Amino acid sequence: NQKMALLLFFSFGRLRLVVALSSLFFATTSLALTAAALSRERQVCVIFGRAGAGKTTVAEAALARSDVAFGVDLDICVPAWMRENFGKGIYPTLEERRAFAQSACDYTDGELAKHRSDEACLVSFSFVNADLRDAWRARFPRTRWFLLDTPPAIAQQRVDDRQGHFYKGSPPPKNQTTEPTPKNQTTEGTNQWAFAPVDFDHVTLDGTQPPATNAALILDAIRRGGPEEDSSPPR
Repeated sequence: NQKMALLLFFSFGRLRLVVALSSLFFATTSLALTAAALSRERQVCVIFGRAGAGKTTVAEAALARSDVAFGVDLDICVPAWMRENFGKGIYPTLEERRAFAQSACDYTDGELAKHRSDEACLVSFSFVNADLRDAWRARFPRTRWFLLDTPPAIAQQRVDDRQGHFYKGSPPPKNQTTEPTPKNQTTEGTNQWAFAPVDFDHVTLDGTQPPATNAALILDAIRRGGPEEDSSPPR
């Protein structure tokens, strides 16, 4: 009888431990899902455009005038090896871009969690490729998109003039008669550096205007408040 009592005691103890751990797991999962759902409802604005468009300058001008928004520059998420490759004219593969997009979205979720729910998040990044935009829109479907449209010649001159930045834009075209495209390199791969057309709703800003002018337009949209309609890409 004593052995049976001890066996029942320990069995009951293990059962309570399993129940407690299960409750903790489901509670943690529920909190994570709630946080993710809340982040999708936050007001998120993205300033995007080709390298040298002036995105960071406009974002800084907007943030300097506002106490209801905080900034996220996704360049911080670009790993060192990718920065080095950019400097060598090597563009990331689709799989590498997908991994980066996941990391950038996770980083933004973390920044959202650090700020008040009534603060808008102002993101600046190039979003050159459609696949990067699709990954972001799937994670933050109510994002307001502001395309800083700067003429390529002006943007490239800015890229050439700036110091200390890892991204120098597309490399000079190769002479295809002497350096043919390798067999394992697709035609798509040779066009990865080009800024892809935008096929979803967005606001176009004139990149030749003073940064303060474009910053005022973005802040006006933020003050009007509320996230955009769901613009996630079709599945």
